[in-house]
Amino acid sequence: NKTCVMEDRHTSFEAKYLESFPDTEGSMSMIITTKEGVGSLASVLKIFKRHGVNLIHIESRPSRHIKNGYDFIVNADDLTGGLAIAVNEVKNVVHSVYLLSRSGANKNT
Repeated sequence: NKTCVMEDRHTSFEAKYLESFPDTEGSMSMIITTKEGVGSLASVLKIFKRHGVNLIHIESRPSRHIKNGYDFIVNADDLTGGLAIAVNEVKNVVHSVYLLSRSGANKNT
């Protein structure tokens, strides 16, 4: 188990995660926080689909960051080279995106 500290302008918490697979695809892990609403996840998934990004793993839980929001923990590969563009587009339709790295250099975007 590894840990990282997640922070935004309102909260701070320690997250634990497992390195469960080797990174052979240039994969990226992130936490995407959305406000509750019909189609909020669907709008994010459409962006990844449009850029040919394969989601390796996705899970959700109620957000610790915003009331009535959800945190989606996402692992995505970059085999098509569209991951960076997709993440930049996702940032425009969600509350926040946290990029997680195995080195511990996490980034709130």
